[in-house]
Parts: sequence; structure tokens; C-alpha cells
Amino acid sequence: MPKGKRSVKNIALIISILAAASCASNSVSRKPGDALLIGENSSTLKVMIRTIDDGEILWVGNYTLGTRAVVAPGEHKVNVMCEFKFSWGIKMVPGNIQINAQSSTDYKITGRLSSDEKSCNLSASI
Repeated sequence: MPKGKRSVKNIALIISILAAASCASNSVSRKPGDALLIGENSSTLKVMIRTIDDGEILWVGNYTLGTRAVVAPGEHKVNVMCEFKFSWGIKMVPGNIQINAQSSTDYKITGRLSSDEKSCNLSASI
């Protein structure tokens, strides 16, 4: 095989491995009965879960926050960072929400930029 084609195949393989690792870095381990928190991840907003109940920061790798977290049933304070994407760039602001998690339930967390643009107004839906 010519050297140029081998290089292209190697690059494609490296990209595939990196993409798979990127997806795996946001996986969470869920036990039966746990609730799943899912931050919105769209073209205009990414809700990244930072802490649960003022615990440690939930890094998923390389100082990156993920969009998913698992919690036991009960009342939880969820701290997030909202990344709003605009044509001129990105604005990141913090937000908090209280969630009374029910057993084996998935919650989608979405947000809106506050009127003073200093925080993220959050809501959770099943």
C-alpha cells in the first residue's frame, strides 16, 4: 500500500478512537432505582452538571464537565454551568436547581439566560 494511503487510514483510525473516547467520557454508572439527570445539549445551549449537593466537581476528563449525572431518589441541589452559543461567541454562566428525584426517572434539565445575563434560569422535566 502506498505511504500516502496508509497515512490517511491512520488518521481516520485516530479520529475514530478519539470520537469513541469522547462519547465514553460522559457515560455514567446507573444502579437500579437511580435517577438520571440529562443536561440539554443543543446547537444553542449546553447544560453541564458541575456538582450535586455541593459535592466535588464532576469532571469527566481534562477539566471538562459532562451533561449527565446519576442521583439516588430524593431532594438534590444541582449546580450547573450553562454554555450559551451565539453568532458572536460563547457565554458561560452558572445556575442552580432543586430536583426531587424519583426512582428510575430521567430528568431533562434546560435553561434560559437570566435578564441580567449573569445566571442560568433552569427547569427540569420528565
